[in-house]
Amino acid sequence: MLKDADITAQVALWCRKLAVLLRLNVPMLLALEVVAEEFADLCDVTLQIREEVHGGASFSDAINRHKLVFSRYARVAIVAGEHSGDIVTALAHVADVLTEQARLRVRKAADFEDRLRDTQRGVDQPAITAVNQALIAAIEAGATELHFAPADDGGSARALANGAWRRLAEFAPDLYPAVVRRLKAMANIPYWIGEPSMGQMALNHNDSVWDFAVRTIPVSGAEEGRVEMTLTKRGNSDETA
Repeated sequence: MLKDADITAQVALWCRKLAVLLRLNVPMLLALEVVAEEFADLCDVTLQIREEVHGGASFSDAINRHKLVFSRYARVAIVAGEHSGDIVTALAHVADVLTEQARLRVRKAADFEDRLRDTQRGVDQPAITAVNQALIAAIEAGATELHFAPADDGGSARALANGAWRRLAEFAPDLYPAVVRRLKAMANIPYWIGEPSMGQMALNHNDSVWDFAVRTIPVSGAEEGRVEMTLTKRGNSDETA
């Protein structure tokens, strides 16, 4: 069985060669066949990835199914590259980082998942609580729109239900920016972007899934701007929340 450093080094070279082939416009399926032949220790995994992609899976989804081979960093970077439309550059970056990691023999945190769960349980996160309460309140009110807006005294959340706006929550000045950053994180919108952006997220409540189309709007003079959402109950395309 390969040692962690050896696996890291092989995955680094695997990513680099795949990036070169894709940059030369070699089709993904053929490129995967080529690297499968060249890497005996990764051959089976590569052929499985090829079959998954051939069957309609995205490359990042196929990679995510092989967590014992591809590190969390590699998987996240490949997903980001795929979403940005530049998977070749993402693969090249992964190769560079993994090569350096193998050279330095960086030790992976074997109990990372346990540490992560302990941290999540032990830290007071008022923004998460405030956001969850506002989202659930909007769903239960039958809202079709939910807006978070800054104010001189912090910020507020308002929902549009049955043709009328109602205030659902108010946030202290030190809490409102954290609430907006939390919403952006949930919608996969980088919090540091200071221009209008769009994203989406979903929430499961009472055995139903609700989709939120998210729009962020900068506000002059405010640390964080507005966040506007449209709510839709999944499975009912003609029915809004």
